[in-house]
Amino acid sequence: MDQYEKKLVTGLRRFENAKLVTMINLLMAIGLSVDFSAHICYHFDILQEKQKEIQTKSPIKNIKIFEQKEIEKRIEHILEVVGRPMLEAVISTIICIFPLFFISIEIIASFARTVLFLGIIGTIHGLFIVPVLLTIQISLLKRKKAAGLSEGNL
Repeated sequence: MDQYEKKLVTGLRRFENAKLVTMINLLMAIGLSVDFSAHICYHFDILQEKQKEIQTKSPIKNIKIFEQKEIEKRIEHILEVVGRPMLEAVISTIICIFPLFFISIEIIASFARTVLFLGIIGTIHGLFIVPVLLTIQISLLKRKKAAGLSEGNL
């Protein structure tokens, strides 16, 4: 590690007022929260591709791809498919790390706290924030597409 990397790591630790152990635990546990959002985005994209395939095979060519009801159904389907396993994963993780809260070693207690908070934040992010942002994105694309079609027809 060169001196610039050391300064960067030291600066980030001071900025966040975090201990080195907490930062290492954060890096180890971050995969949990990233994994949840990745599954939501993956299923959203797969359903969008299936919807486009259905539209291209349809004899009716003027079907709107991004109807609001379709977006809501897509989000509902994703939460049915991925939501329950996400909740089961975070609950089982919390159950597994629960005994670590009673150990008086700082490294272990810090790891347990980090995993707990990242699991909760990742679940909230994956179940609520990402679907809302995806819905907003599709709605904006729908408006841009509608504006482009209306300008092209004039």
